[in-house]
Amino acid sequence: MYYSQKTLFKLEKKNIFFYYPSKKVGGAQLLFLRLSLILARDYGSVFNIFIIDFPDGFYHQNLKSNSNIKLIDFGREINVSIDILVTPLNFIYKVNDLEGIRRGTKIFFWDLHPHNLISTSSFYRFIYKNMNSYKSLFSLYGTLEPFRKRKLKHFMDFALDHGGVRFMCGFNMWFNTGVLGLERKEEFLPILLPSNPIVFNENDKKNSSELAISWLGRVDEDKYELLERFICDLSKINRKINLHIIGGGNRMNYLKSTYGNEFKLITIFYENTMIGDKLYKFLHDKIHIHFGIGTSVLEGAMRGIPSILGMSALYKGKKANYKWLYNSENKNLAITDESNELSSHEVLNKLINEFKLDKNNQIAKNCENYYKITHSEKAIVSNFIGVINNLDFKYDDLLNIGLFDYSLLEILIRKIKKTVK
Repeated sequence: MYYSQKTLFKLEKKNIFFYYPSKKVGGAQLLFLRLSLILARDYGSVFNIFIIDFPDGFYHQNLKSNSNIKLIDFGREINVSIDILVTPLNFIYKVNDLEGIRRGTKIFFWDLHPHNLISTSSFYRFIYKNMNSYKSLFSLYGTLEPFRKRKLKHFMDFALDHGGVRFMCGFNMWFNTGVLGLERKEEFLPILLPSNPIVFNENDKKNSSELAISWLGRVDEDKYELLERFICDLSKINRKINLHIIGGGNRMNYLKSTYGNEFKLITIFYENTMIGDKLYKFLHDKIHIHFGIGTSVLEGAMRGIPSILGMSALYKGKKANYKWLYNSENKNLAITDESNELSSHEVLNKLINEFKLDKNNQIAKNCENYYKITHSEKAIVSNFIGVINNLDFKYDDLLNIGLFDYSLLEILIRKIKKTVK
């Protein structure tokens, strides 16, 4: 259902707070930034938009000149009513520490990563490092935190029924139903990437005979294995390639020292983090094929660049897989199934050959159309407004479920964990 300002005009003006303070650039941060800008621009008559951020955080740096969005420093007293709180699902326990939250505050938890919920476990790092399959992860979690699992299952059942949780994709739904033993509920709200209308000079467009491929994303521990696998697969393809790694993170120096430019046919260019027009011009001018997962892969597809979807960063198998974005299923922005016929570098080479034979740019058109249908402003914003309009999950419900009540064993475990840290 489409919700226009006219439709919502009769509603009392509400304060919407986005709660995800951060000093990094990531998919969730960009999602909240972009969505808040659209709401402030198009729905300013029915919503006041607030973002809670660190004083030197990502939103402060990118919203300095926007007076339609009010920034509140994390930890400071909030003097206005928090009517609606929008936050990632991994912040489920952090809402309890939020200044100004009241029992009647409506909360929408957006599940933006498969591990959003399980990452709140005291044993998360142990579980993640010792899992050799999703089945073993589900079993380990149930064994180590049976009481917490029951409470979270109660929370998820209730929140899903009252509009308090939505999954960004099918895999996130599958993972959470598996780890908590939930009934499958296809309550999706895919992530948003607004279109960018800027038109670049076609004379600046890439014309190099060497294939240019971009990798976009954080070069942090949780994404490093994905990037390393991609580099190794490219190195096995007998083709001259310029690989542009766009991003930064705590593993960038390690990446440079490990790989540098050691490959005969691959030249690696280490680019800085780029967002917005700067990123889109770079992709337009330099790149033939784009690669990524999550928001990163959409950045290329939105600009009409053939975009390859990679394996989930959580995948721990030996056999990776790749596919064109438009072949994704259930709105997934990462691949979770292995290639059964070809090795991962053979799959990648097959896609590159398809690109080389595509004289009508049909692959680029298909990727762009997939983005428009599934993740564009037109596809997502009205659905988000519908979720907020029908939201019936409150902070009081979290308290009644007893999510913040800990057993003596849980209290002891958390104290030990803090001491070990």
